Amino acid sequence: MKFAHVLPDPASYPDWSEFEGDLASMRQAGYDAVELQIADPRTFDEARAGQSLWAVGYGLCAFQTGSTYVTRGNCLCTADAVVRRRTTDLIRSFVDLAARWNAVMVFGSLQGRLKDEPDRAAGEARIREAIHEVGQYATARGATVAFEPVNHSEVGFHNTIAEAAGLVRSLGLPGGQDDGGHFSHEYRGEGHVGASGGNRRHPCPRPSLGDQPRRAGQRPLGHAGVS
Repeated sequence: MKFAHVLPDPASYPDWSEFEGDLASMRQAGYDAVELQIADPRTFDEARAGQSLWAVGYGLCAFQTGSTYVTRGNCLCTADAVVRRRTTDLIRSFVDLAARWNAVMVFGSLQGRLKDEPDRAAGEARIREAIHEVGQYATARGATVAFEPVNHSEVGFHNTIAEAAGLVRSLGLPGGQDDGGHFSHEYRGEGHVGASGGNRRHPCPRPSLGDQPRRAGQRPLGHAGVS
C-alpha cells in the first residue's frame, strides 16, 4: 500500500520550479508517490516530469484524466458523435501513457453530465460502447484503467461502486473482476473499479492533505481532483 497525493497538471504551473517544490513538500510530508492531473498526453512533458520525479525518488502511481470536460467539453455520453470520437481517442492516448509509465489511468469525469445527455439510458449506452473499446485497447497494451464512481453533482452516470462494477462486469474484459486488487477507498468518492489491465497494482489512497509542512517560501501543495 502506497500513499499518494494528487498534484495539478505540471503544465498548469506558472513555473516548473513550483511543481518541483510541491514534489519536495510531498516527500517531506512522507508521501510515497504522486498522482497527477493530466489534461492531454500531448502537452505532458514526459522527459522533464520523469527527471523531476526521479530527483525526489517518486514514481507516478496514477493520473487523472477529466479536466478537458471543463475546458473542451469532452465527454462520452453526448449525442454528438464528433465529441464522442474525440474523447475516446483522447482516452486511448491516456492508455498509451499509462502503459509507458506503468501507472493507473483514473477515469470518471469524461463520462459527462445529464445536461450533456438528459436521457440516462442513451448516455449510459454510449459510455458503455466507448469503455468497451477503451477496455479492449487497454488490455492489448497491458495498461490498467481505474473506473472511478464520482459524486452525482460532478458526473451524471455510474455514481456508485455498484453501478460502476456492474458496467465493468458486463463488458467481460480480462481484469474486470471486482476483487481487492481493483477496489480502494479514495478521497473523492467510494472507490474505483479496474476496467481492464495486464498488471495488478497496489491501490494509492488519496487522503485529504490539509496543512502539511513545507519549506520556507513554498506555497501550499496544490490539489486537483478531476478523474
